[in-house]
Amino acid sequence: MKIGMICKYPPIVGGVSSKAFWMSKALAELGHEIHIITNAQEVESTYKEIFSLKDIDDNLRRPNLFIHATPQNDVPFYIPKGNPFEVKLANLAVEVIQQFQLEILDCWYFIPNGFAGYLAHSITKIPWIIRHAGSDLGRILPHHLFKTILKSIIIRADKIVTQKSSAKLLLSHGVSKEKLWFNSKVSVNTNYFTPNGKRAANLPRDKPVILSIGKIGNVKGTFDLLRSFAPLKDRAYLVYVTGGPGIEKIQGKIKLLGLKNSVKILPPIPPWQVPDYFRGSRCVVHIERDFPIIFHRPILPREIMACGKCMILSEEMYSKYNFLKDSKNVLVVDPHNHNQLTETLKDIILSDELSNKIGSEALTTSCKIEDFSGYIAENVKLYSSLIQH
Repeated sequence: MKIGMICKYPPIVGGVSSKAFWMSKALAELGHEIHIITNAQEVESTYKEIFSLKDIDDNLRRPNLFIHATPQNDVPFYIPKGNPFEVKLANLAVEVIQQFQLEILDCWYFIPNGFAGYLAHSITKIPWIIRHAGSDLGRILPHHLFKTILKSIIIRADKIVTQKSSAKLLLSHGVSKEKLWFNSKVSVNTNYFTPNGKRAANLPRDKPVILSIGKIGNVKGTFDLLRSFAPLKDRAYLVYVTGGPGIEKIQGKIKLLGLKNSVKILPPIPPWQVPDYFRGSRCVVHIERDFPIIFHRPILPREIMACGKCMILSEEMYSKYNFLKDSKNVLVVDPHNHNQLTETLKDIILSDELSNKIGSEALTTSCKIEDFSGYIAENVKLYSSLIQH
């Protein structure tokens, strides 16, 4: 099949960019012709992953995989000044569809990609799919600036890729039940997320590493983790892999708490490097709390488990996954309770036996729930059904 994807893609940070990367790679390896249509080169520097030219050759330049990116700083002058991503992506998508005779369009996120996909579909008439993240439903769709047009667009998609937990909301916005396609087999690529493999070369080796990957913010638990780690600064390293707003704030907190020699901030990394960082850590911490988007359920915890790593989750995150059991395959904390988090970190730092036990149980669970080839096969089946129709 000839498949177009309008999507976030490396070097854009985030879970959706990562999912698009792993899916497009797998589809191309199966022999499908994949065309990525993206504005990834225009992402702000604070949300841009850092990787080398060799990384590009080894991971982004693949047989059957073609990347078409909107150019930076190439918009004609008009008033008021803007960067019309929807128009640029739609224009590029139409050109790619017509030049390469694409058979289907798969759009990730409502804005700008879904909007651009609808425009391209309206012109070319090829089938189109739209996928959403939690932010689409919790923040973008209900916004007064977007809700009328987006509701009118999503009901016109041939299929909406979603979760059962989101079905009621989508139906309430006029989406017909027949258009919902439940992404029940979503999975981690266990060919890459595995305990076996190299570890990141820039992680310290003389003391245990506590790792946090993600954006900075109170709801991300960034500062809860920092304050809770402070009493343990002589026993381990805390490494944040992060970018975006908040860098100066966290740097200020590190200085204030006297953690300059114990806490390291590394820039965002591409999806193919993430397993190396997991393998180089004693434990990975993911403690979102009071998160404003209830539909948010990242795949990161499952990636950690597939690498056989110990993981500390917030109670809020823990409640989103039915395959987890506290003190067996995960450690659960209340991020507001800094003393509790400090003691949990201390237990992990002092005992690699505990972290290995939790990580081993996590890997056992992962082996039972992950089926990446099945996940890709289900998406191929979806594409085929719409193309044949």
